[in-house]
Amino acid sequence: MRSVPARVFIVTTSVIIALGAVQYRSAVTQMKGATFHDQKSDDGKYIARYAYLPRNRIALRLYRATTAELLAERVYRYPERIRLFWTEDYLIYDTSAEGDDGEIELPPSWWDRAKAKLP
Repeated sequence: MRSVPARVFIVTTSVIIALGAVQYRSAVTQMKGATFHDQKSDDGKYIARYAYLPRNRIALRLYRATTAELLAERVYRYPERIRLFWTEDYLIYDTSAEGDDGEIELPPSWWDRAKAKLP
């Protein structure tokens, strides 16, 4: 027989995994039917693709223009139409965000590139 803390841990972990799977499936379904629009960086090195999702959310993907490699991806809440600002070092997608939450470093960090490879 398992102890009570072990059972609580197993149940809690199972619930978290199940909720994560439901949320992931919902996000994939919404992205599948989304219409993406392109905007090229001023220097032509990158392409930003964005789509409007339900509940005032925006899906943003950053690609390398020459190879079409996905470099970074964000899904965020924004009540207005998207406004992208390209600088030499950043793609700024949310000017109301605090700190560096509303931007993607150019070139994207290894962490952004690694997360973009996940399904």
